[in-house]
Amino acid sequence: MVEDLILRVTSVEDIPANVASDLVIMFNTVATRTPMIFPESEEIAQYVRKWRKFLELIKVLGASLKEIEIRWASGKGPLAKEFTAIQVKQLIRALFQNTERRSILLASIK
Repeated sequence: MVEDLILRVTSVEDIPANVASDLVIMFNTVATRTPMIFPESEEIAQYVRKWRKFLELIKVLGASLKEIEIRWASGKGPLAKEFTAIQVKQLIRALFQNTERRSILLASIK
């Protein structure tokens, strides 16, 4: 299920701000209730293959461009560990309007 959610969100061309907020709420519900299934929190990542990627997606959906830039950290941050540069660019394009700031950030992600 988590893999399917990630795939669907990362393939969308436009994510309005209100939809992104709703996704954060829904995905956080999944994230907070999933530990009830697994007695040890480390087991979640062991059994749910894309768990860390899912948690990172939640952060991106609620983040500003600056926060995304910090999490990308020139390809060395936690965002870069879970998503490819192409996926991050797609998410940025879907979440943010075309501005100079967005263009600069997109150009810096390699």
